[in-house]
Order: sequence, then structure tokens, then C-alpha cells
Amino acid sequence: MTGVDVPISYSFILTGRFNVGYIRETTEVGVMLGVGYVYTRSIWNILGIF
Repeated sequence: MTGVDVPISYSFILTGRFNVGYIRETTEVGVMLGVGYVYTRSIWNILGIF
């Protein structure tokens, strides 16, 4: 398994994962692509506690 995260702005990232599994005589390959959001404030700030 390997992967990479690439920031595209202050709060968003592109993410990609690639994995290969070999079980007995069968090989399985998987790919995942996505977009992630990075929270820039803590949950306490959002709730107004701190």
C-alpha cells in the first residue's frame, strides 16, 4: 500500500491510495482517489468554549 496527499489550498487536499494484494495465486489491485478538508480550528473554538 502506498499513498499521497497533495495540498491544493489552505483547507483542501487531494488524496490518492494504491494497494496490491497477493493471496495464493490471485492478485488484487485497488485504487482510491478523493478530496479532503482540513479543519483549521479546534472543536473548542467552534463551540465557543475557548
